[in-house]
Amino acid sequence: MLKKRISILAASLLLVSSFFVLTSTAADKTRNGQTKGSMNEKVLPKKGLNTWVPSGDFATSSLIKVPRYPDEILGNVDDRNIKLTTVRNEQASAQIAVASTEQIDSLQANVSDLENKNGNKISSENVQIRYVGYVPVEKSINGSSIEDVAGRAISGDKNLGVVADTLLEKSKVDVPDHSVQPIWFTFHIPKSANPGEYSGEITIETGDDKKITYNLQVTINDVAIPDPQDYEFNLDVWMNPNAIAAAYDVEPWKSEEHWDLIKKYFKDLASSGQDTITTTIIQNPWLVGWNDWKPQTATGYDTMVKWRYDGENWEFDYSIFDRYVQTGLEAGVGPHITAYSLLTFRGKQRITYLDERTGEVVTKRMEAGDPFWREAWTAFLNDFSDHLKRKGWLNQTYLAFDERPPEITSKAIDLLKDAAPEFLDQTQMAGTEKVGKYAQNLSLAIDSLGKVTDEWIKQRREAGKTTTYYVWAGDHHPNTLSFSPAVESRMMAWISADKKLDGFLRWAYNSWPKNVYDNPVYAFTQGDEYFVYPGKKGPMSSIRWELLKEGIEDYELVQMAREKNPDSEAIKKALELASRQWDGRKKDVHDIVRARKMIVENSVSMKAKGSFTAGAPTVVKTIFQNGFIETKNIELKLNVPEGWRVEPISQNTFEKLDSFEKATVSWRVTPSDGATGSSSLTVSAFADSKQVASFNQRVIVGGTYLSDLDWGKADNAWGPVEKDMSNGEKGANDGSALTINGQTFDKGLGVHAPSEIVYQLDGKYSQFTSYVGVDDEVAGGASIVFQVWGDGEKLYDSGLMTDSDDAKKVDISVDGIKELKLVVTDGGNGNGQDHGDWGNALLFTSGDTETSAADMKEIVEQYEEAGAFASDGAARTLKIHLTAVDHYAEDDAGEKVIKHMKGFKKLLNYQKEHEFIAADAYQTLKEDAGELIEKWQ
Repeated sequence: MLKKRISILAASLLLVSSFFVLTSTAADKTRNGQTKGSMNEKVLPKKGLNTWVPSGDFATSSLIKVPRYPDEILGNVDDRNIKLTTVRNEQASAQIAVASTEQIDSLQANVSDLENKNGNKISSENVQIRYVGYVPVEKSINGSSIEDVAGRAISGDKNLGVVADTLLEKSKVDVPDHSVQPIWFTFHIPKSANPGEYSGEITIETGDDKKITYNLQVTINDVAIPDPQDYEFNLDVWMNPNAIAAAYDVEPWKSEEHWDLIKKYFKDLASSGQDTITTTIIQNPWLVGWNDWKPQTATGYDTMVKWRYDGENWEFDYSIFDRYVQTGLEAGVGPHITAYSLLTFRGKQRITYLDERTGEVVTKRMEAGDPFWREAWTAFLNDFSDHLKRKGWLNQTYLAFDERPPEITSKAIDLLKDAAPEFLDQTQMAGTEKVGKYAQNLSLAIDSLGKVTDEWIKQRREAGKTTTYYVWAGDHHPNTLSFSPAVESRMMAWISADKKLDGFLRWAYNSWPKNVYDNPVYAFTQGDEYFVYPGKKGPMSSIRWELLKEGIEDYELVQMAREKNPDSEAIKKALELASRQWDGRKKDVHDIVRARKMIVENSVSMKAKGSFTAGAPTVVKTIFQNGFIETKNIELKLNVPEGWRVEPISQNTFEKLDSFEKATVSWRVTPSDGATGSSSLTVSAFADSKQVASFNQRVIVGGTYLSDLDWGKADNAWGPVEKDMSNGEKGANDGSALTINGQTFDKGLGVHAPSEIVYQLDGKYSQFTSYVGVDDEVAGGASIVFQVWGDGEKLYDSGLMTDSDDAKKVDISVDGIKELKLVVTDGGNGNGQDHGDWGNALLFTSGDTETSAADMKEIVEQYEEAGAFASDGAARTLKIHLTAVDHYAEDDAGEKVIKHMKGFKKLLNYQKEHEFIAADAYQTLKEDAGELIEKWQ
């Protein structure tokens, strides 16, 4: 016993030593004493202590991994106001980065109680503060390469990089000079919390009494997600109990220390809603040929059922299995139990048993379906079924198979039909759709998601079957590897929700290599074998594990929303937004926050032409989208610049809107005479006289966005030219927000060099403006040149631009130009990563605002959208008239224009008399018709 205690103490000291290395000055040395890296002295904006929110937005700050030695600071070191939006009974994580030009001793953070205006408080005890740890980056022999996965998170000298992953539970840390130390905050919002806005402070202090204070606002929405044990999401990550014993140097199964640790790891799994207790019913189910038929992980899996055979009869000892399952259930994991495995992972089938005739442990190999295999498994399945019945676990236990092809799986199904048909509807399989007919619970490899239809998944659900998906080391994106972009872990559950799947499976929760802190890879790409780390007294979490859990909370919100309104367009748009662009290196992390907002909160949006005409009316449509909770006494207001006229042309107040119900209000907006340039329209929504949402849209008076025009020709090196989004990948409409060095543009063109876009202007425009630069979606290394050509003459050249350059403004005359050509070339180093943006590309006229038939036709269409006509036919007849007039105007046939416009006015009067047209639409079109007649007369 004394030796055992000494062994446990030694293991604990080893773990403590590892934790110290991760955050001390020693953390920035390799095992050979070489410096891993340091930040360029010019990177930090200030001398001394610097702090910033890594993404520039506290709400999205957890969705990126901060480099230990960044080449730039992506955040404002002077901004001290931060906000977070949450719901009840969830956790929400965020981080603040700290660095100094001098070593920091005893860095620590504190969060005050949060209080709202009514005096309600959220205790600071509900906020967990941890410090991000950095682990060395190593190559693997299996799976994706570092280059295929990692973005900017890895930093350090070549081959000696580190990446943020662990979350260290310490009261304070020391930080070397010119090294970044993120502080990780996890807000646990009580289920009983009163909704509303809460205020508090975060203070960051150092040992030499330097102190920085952030003003914190936390908004709690009146929505509560279920407790983890009640999640609908099916989370299935496999815990390796033998790896726990190995990491803590305790005797597996026979020591109480092992069982105490198992309980702690089970509780961690339960906190994320783990649905399954993973058990083994044979010795080492996962042996592989590439490792000389040894386990595929550093530590294999013991069987939890001991097999004995005397040459005639089989006996089975379930002592370990029973205690393991009971421990998991008591910790809150379950209710399902998976038993691996009737079929081995690779190679021939194996049955390991104690031969009571010789006293030796024997491993016998055979093919599935062989007589001995059928005999042994028939005996086991009958005994196992009886045992599970006695324990009350039969209906929750599934026989599980991992990546077995249908021709082998069918042998197991045939056996079940003959020997244990009670398990036919209790099978779990991971693999492709080809084994779907056999699996009650099927986890599809992510590349198989594209091979199944929505209808196929729906039919499984209607049949009472479960369908999830999984990723492994070989999947580049999305993934949950140590150096995968952090946002991808949060996306996993969103993808499941978008595909209408039931959950997510990951094959390894804790299959650590020996000494994982120094040697983080056994065989597979780093992090594929584990989510958490062995802490001093139990699991140490990681950024990946925390974000996976928060994504599952998002999934629960989506499911709750679907129950309220399964056909809601807001929910569909939220899912598209959150799950678009699986490559986290290129994803806009704000997509997640925006998608959550669409699910939880009220929102308002606007549809308006990008360009207006001074003195001419335009119809603007605003849409109020109600959120999760029923809203009463709603009023929409549209604010316009001084001198402009605005009036609602449809109802703008509503007594009540149910969950996810929307209301549309149309407005007639007339810019002031002489108005020109950029202006803003703001729509605000009020409920019970309190503002609940607002939206601002910039419009141009006298200008036209190029993305609203049709081009004559568009050549692009990578996929199509994209309108109002970045270039993205090869597909159409797969880009993100147009963003140049942090500056975002609502409108514009996304391209990849070499690119050439041609527009026929026919001399109609006088000025062209745009903002140009490299889009932020690329990982780095881009260098491009923007050129504008008019009628064969170069009008503008940006010079060489790289991903570190701010946007440059183009402002040139195109007066009289018939053909405008926008060109992007590579910078002479090849066109890899050369994604460029023409942000807010605009053409301006000389200011002519005369009414035309084409303009009038567009006004009719806007009024039609606003519901100003009693029937489709009323609007259609007006548009037919105006189309004819437009043709006559092009032919300069003035008499015919006048004749048809007089007929148009008669038609308007007829529609008014018979109440086919709204009064406002009638008045506007009548005035315009008079002006057009006067013009041609």
